[in-house]
Amino acid sequence: NIGSCVSRDTINVIINQLPVSVLTNDTSSCFPINLNAFIGSNYLYTWQNGSNSSELFIEKSGQYVVSIEDVITGCAITDTVNAVIHPKPVVDLGNDINCSPCNFTISAATGFTNYLWNTGGTSASIGITTPGLYIVVVTDQNGCNARDSIMITTATEIYPNPITDHLVIN
Repeated sequence: NIGSCVSRDTINVIINQLPVSVLTNDTSSCFPINLNAFIGSNYLYTWQNGSNSSELFIEKSGQYVVSIEDVITGCAITDTVNAVIHPKPVVDLGNDINCSPCNFTISAATGFTNYLWNTGGTSASIGITTPGLYIVVVTDQNGCNARDSIMITTATEIYPNPITDHLVIN
């Protein structure tokens, strides 16, 4: 065609995929949590505290943010997870007890959702009539557990004792 210019060119357009985060949804635990964002070795991981590991061990509740960048394409995403670490419940059965005769009740604190004694009992208190080791595991409303134990022993009394009215042998 005289007087008209035609030109052609071809261009290839590559649309790179964004990295896909594998962080869990918001989470809660009774123990420290290991957040794992690993999706491959060709990625850079950067947490809000500056850590460049794909994993972050956390011991406090909070919001945690990771940036994941594909080192080949430069494509990056940011992901956030809210983590709640519940405090460990506290149960205290008190000091070990020496008794003769033994006939009393020991109690774990009230307010837990579950109690499990090594005797099979499932209430906050159990009656004691024999010596031995007593253990309780309690569970709170968050599913967190704690345990305590108490040793109940008996004293042997021998009469008469020329030194005192009685002799106690442990």
